[in-house]
Amino acid sequence: MAGLLVGVIRMAVDFSFPVPACGEVDTRPAVLSQVHYLYFSLILFALSALVICVVSLATPPLPPHCLHRLTWWSRHSQEPCVNLPGVGASKPQQDRPQAPDSEPQDRPQAPDSESQQDPDSHTGRCYRAVLWMCGLTGQSKPEDPACSTLLSLKEEPLWRHVCNINALLLLTINIFLWGYFA
Repeated sequence: MAGLLVGVIRMAVDFSFPVPACGEVDTRPAVLSQVHYLYFSLILFALSALVICVVSLATPPLPPHCLHRLTWWSRHSQEPCVNLPGVGASKPQQDRPQAPDSEPQDRPQAPDSESQQDPDSHTGRCYRAVLWMCGLTGQSKPEDPACSTLLSLKEEPLWRHVCNINALLLLTINIFLWGYFA
């Protein structure tokens, strides 16, 4: 977030101070007039790396039993991953406080026509399109915890090759664009 914040500030300053015409005195701040944007990106990278190191050293390490398949060295581990206490665990429904204007849950509710309809009918098309692009359905179904545990990172050879070819294609396009516009 620190790198994003500094980058957004630099972008806002860059848009607020226009480039002077030829022959005019450059009255922009030195960070705009004297530091090229590619050098600024290196400074921003160093700042982000410094923040990452400081935050990493300032926080306590995770216990080893919580690191299965989270690090490069344990990516092929077959041991079950243990979540930290309080992280990712949701409270049971009966422990959650209700809103003051909501009805108590112990009273049976009459089925109405809206609750019988498709839940996607109440969401907009843009929202459903974003969910579709992200591979989500928008409906939260309770899953069996035993089935949702990922124990292997193996992938089929076809999709591994498709992913690798796409990565090389995008890398080639990015290098071309960087070389063309830099």
